[in-house]
Parts: sequence; C-alpha cells; structure tokens
Amino acid sequence: MAHIIAIDIGTTNCKAVTVNTKGEIYHTCKMGYPIIQETRGQSEQDPDLIFQSVLTMLHEALGASDGREVLAISFSAAMHSVIAVDATGKPLTRSITWADTRSERRANELLQRPDAADIFSHTGTPIHPMSPLSKLIWLREEQPDVFAQTHKFISIKEYVFYKLFGRYVVDYSIASATGLFDAETSQWYAPALAAAGIRADQLSTPMNCTHSETGLLPGIARILPAAQNLPFVLGASDGTLANLGCGAVAPGEAALTIGTSGAVRVISANAPADAHARLFRYILTDKLFVTGGPTNNGGIALQWIAQKVLQLPLQSDEDFERLWQVAATVPPGADKLLFLPYLLGERAPVWDAGAKGVFLGLTTRHQPPHLLRAVMEGILFALQQVLQTVEANTGTVNRIYASGGFTHSAFWLQLLADITGKTIIRTDGADASAIGAAMLAMYARGIIQNPLDVKHLVQHLSTIEPNPATHATYQAYFNIYEGLYPALKQSFTQLNNL
Repeated sequence: MAHIIAIDIGTTNCKAVTVNTKGEIYHTCKMGYPIIQETRGQSEQDPDLIFQSVLTMLHEALGASDGREVLAISFSAAMHSVIAVDATGKPLTRSITWADTRSERRANELLQRPDAADIFSHTGTPIHPMSPLSKLIWLREEQPDVFAQTHKFISIKEYVFYKLFGRYVVDYSIASATGLFDAETSQWYAPALAAAGIRADQLSTPMNCTHSETGLLPGIARILPAAQNLPFVLGASDGTLANLGCGAVAPGEAALTIGTSGAVRVISANAPADAHARLFRYILTDKLFVTGGPTNNGGIALQWIAQKVLQLPLQSDEDFERLWQVAATVPPGADKLLFLPYLLGERAPVWDAGAKGVFLGLTTRHQPPHLLRAVMEGILFALQQVLQTVEANTGTVNRIYASGGFTHSAFWLQLLADITGKTIIRTDGADASAIGAAMLAMYARGIIQNPLDVKHLVQHLSTIEPNPATHATYQAYFNIYEGLYPALKQSFTQLNNL
C-alpha cells in the first residue's frame, strides 16, 4: 500500500510519521533540539540544527519505506516563528519562537493604535507577543542593524523549504498566524506591514496549503536521492492540522489538545473573526478556517505544583498515576479552593502576557492534595473558558476530541468531561498534527476528495460522559473563576510595574 511521509516541525522536536492511505501508522521517528533562553523572555532555536533534524528524519523515514511507494512528503509546523535572513539565505537571527515574550511592550503599544481592531479583523491573529507582527516591531527597534540587513523575514518551515528548493514560499495557514496576512484576500495586509515597517517583497510568496514543490537542490538530492522526484506538500500549521488528525471536523465537534500548553479549536467554513479579539482564526485550506484559542498553562502548571511546590517526582507513568491518586482524595472544588493558572501569562481569551497565577480561598485547612487538585481544575477551567468563547462564535460544541499526553489518565479525562459537561472522545493524538499533514497530502494528491472526509482514517480509543451532578458543582466554581481575572487585571499591572 502507498504511503505518505509527514514531517512535524515542533518547538521541542522534529517528528516523521509514515502513514498509509488508510490512516494507519507504519513508522515514526523523532529528534529533539534545545530552546535557547539566555535572557528574560527569550525563546530561540538554531534554525540550521532544526533543518538538519528534518533531513535526518526524512532520511530515516525514506530508508524505512522498504521499497513501498511513497506518494508525497507533507509538512506540519509550529506557528509564529520568525527568522531574519540575508540575501544569500543566511540567518541573521535565530528562530524566535511563539513563546518569546520580549515584544510584550510593543504588543501593548500596538493595541493602542487606532487601526488595531482592523488589523485583528483582517488577519485573525490576536495582537500579542507571540505574533510575528509584534516580534518584527521589537526587532526593528532593538536590533536596527539586523533589521536593515534583512532580505526576508520567514518562519522555520519557510527556512526548511528554502534550504530544500531555493525558493521562499509559505502556506496560507502559517501566513495567517503571522498577524500580517489578510485571511479573506489571501494577500499580505498592507496596514500590518506598515506597522511592522516592512514590504511585502520581504516576505515569502503565499501559496495554498495543498501546493507542492519538486526538484530538490543538487546538494540535498545527493543526501535524499529517493526524494528527488517526490512532491513536497507545503501543508499547514500544527494546530489546524491537529483537528484533521484527531477527526474533529464536523459541526458541534472541537479538538482539545493539552500538553505543556493547551488549545481548543473548531473547523468552520464561514466563522467571522471574534468581535472582541479573544480567539484566533487561521486558515486550514482555501475554504476552511480553524477558530480557537491557546492557553499558556497546561502541563507546565501541573509540573510546577508537583515538582517545585510539593516536591513530587514527575518522570515516569507511575509518577503521574500517583499524582492522579493524590488529587482524587479531594472532592470536586478542592474544598473551596480555586487556582488561576496564569503562571506564564495567558493567551486566550485574555491575551495578557503580564497576568499571574493566583490561589483564591486558601486557608489553614488546605493540604497538598487540595493545592494539587485546585491546579488541575484551574488548568481545565482555563480551557473551559476558551471553549465557551469558541461556542459563542461558532455554535454549540457537543463532542470534544481530546489528545495529548494527559489523556492516558482516566481521572483527567473524567475531570475534563465533568468540568466542560461535554462528551469526550479520546484519540491517539500524539501524532495528530503529523497525521493531519498526511491527510492534507491525500487531499492534495486526489486520494480523498474532501479534506473533511477523514473520519474513516481516525481511530477513537474511548468515550467519556460527564457526571451531571459533578458538572453542576463545577459550574458554580467556574462562575467564580470567570470573575478572577477581570477583578485582578489592574493589580497584575501594578505588580509588574513595581
């Protein structure tokens, strides 16, 4: 049976997943790379190290094909990265990742511009330090010499394609996450370019996500001779492709991913940009959008409470299982203890990099298990708030397709069901973005006729229903939770200014 190799360029590793046309995984491999954090707010990576990881993964995946036909190579990548390159394609900066917050002041200033609402409504990308738009303003002001020498401003996926083919191309999906791209016209948006201080010719040529490139550069063809004549499908961003990969494609269905951070997303053909700029709207294909919101504080908040506060190990599956058992000794609501999980600031729906974490209701009767359960509940309250914002824009969600490492825990899945009040479908979503990239390649190659016709390619592992009584308990706590950030927003600003 013919196969597709999907490359997922993530923030922590590069992964290659080989999938057949039935959606079955034949082979996987991955390689990690470090994040450079030398100063406060910095989050950078070596683009050449990432490119070498891509080459290594492609070489291994092609070698593992054992003579089976490979139809295409397709790509998923993390959003919001920026690399400045000179006229020879040499990087002038490292890859500045989504998590870099050094442009926080520029983002706040941008929000005060009279055209800020127009920029969001056209681009669908909230104005925030994660956005390449904010990063470019920061780079222009902080490193003017580098900015002046720059020939192109590109993402990590664009850098990979330039190194493979010598051409600067960007898929609509990655472009739509820059804050510089008009999602309706599929062109670079002039007011956003003016705000960044750049020209359209300093960016890559936008192409449909199904666009493919062939004809590897001679040096690359010598390294990957088996790929010389294969189509390399541009693909899309990791978040949008995860919806395809887990099968959350129909009305009333949402994908919820939780790892270090988290996100809730739905696919729609006609959802408008959120009138209050609380959600993103990114392109999946030329006719489909993904609307949703990311949270900064998923597993990272759990890791903080377990390791740094409670001094509990989190290295093995057994460690996590003990964690769930400890949390289960406390009733829902953690004995009237709430946790606002904004340890790393927050994106959706508040978009405030200066927000902070807060315990509310702490008393002498609370013990470590209460703190642990309150943190778990706070992480899911944050996702519930994003979910409700998504529903207000796209319609009621009845089923949540959950993926990520924590979905291996029955306790966590039931907690998610009880807090959201929704049916939870557990998917084998560790490779959801890569599988989504393979599905998009199937659409590009004519194997499937509709990118939403992927249900038969996805395996669902279990279904979890909410407990109505427990959901009612959590709804009372959530009503209080929703008021915490508005009540504390000014205090966060005052604290940050000390």
